[in-house]
Amino acid sequence: MLEQSRSEPEPGSPDGSQPVIPAGALTLRPWRESDAAQVSKAFSDPDIREWHLLSFDDEVDAAQWMGLWHEKWRQRSAAAWAITRNSQPETVLGQVAFRALYLDAAMAECSYWVIPDYRGEGIAAQATYALSDWAFEKLGLRRLEIVHSVRNHRSCRVAHDAGFTVEGIKRSLQRYEQGGYHDMHLHARVRPADTPARAWDRALLGLVSHVRLWTAASLVSAACALLTLVYRYAALLPLAMVAAVLLMRINVAYWPFRKRSRFRPVEAGSHNFLHR
Repeated sequence: MLEQSRSEPEPGSPDGSQPVIPAGALTLRPWRESDAAQVSKAFSDPDIREWHLLSFDDEVDAAQWMGLWHEKWRQRSAAAWAITRNSQPETVLGQVAFRALYLDAAMAECSYWVIPDYRGEGIAAQATYALSDWAFEKLGLRRLEIVHSVRNHRSCRVAHDAGFTVEGIKRSLQRYEQGGYHDMHLHARVRPADTPARAWDRALLGLVSHVRLWTAASLVSAACALLTLVYRYAALLPLAMVAAVLLMRINVAYWPFRKRSRFRPVEAGSHNFLHR
């Protein structure tokens, strides 16, 4: 039997049980034994199986899987919630979770999936945003991460819509059945750092991290300076190169995200989920 998890009390749940989290028209609730059939069916979807490396033979396997999530909550090492509508609390739309939870470090890794019939409605993004707000306010977390395969473009859109900022790529991080080890795209939603990166810090780190780039730029600049001694308009060459690099960077970094997130970007502690 699945039971509501109980251990030492945590903020937001006086008896230590895993809380129910409101998310606008949605509700995030702990898994129930009665959800086993819906969970087993959900993991028959190829997309969910591919990106979560999991499938079930029957409802018994699904129930055991839900029981593991309850055990992880008791240990405060991870947690998962079923996503439901307020008007249909027994119908599972998907899951949102802390795939890993590090209370001592005040951080967690978020994950999500939605059953095919309910995709395209912004459910995963709304649920993830609500869970993030709750984690900042009730658990006192400072940093939440989402990592997804560089080939999983749908998950990237969810992370962006949930207010998670792109931070870069973690190379060769996770193995999948298709393609072996994948590079993973990293997103984060954070509370502001007590010691933030200054412009000077960024400049020095960029110089140290890109020695070859700066060396090449210096050589090109020196060559252009020499050319200006001979050709009148040679000084325009480095300016044209800089403009081209900036244009390429803007197109590569921002073209997939021209549609703005429906949520506020990063501020913690608010439960106004939709930002229309």
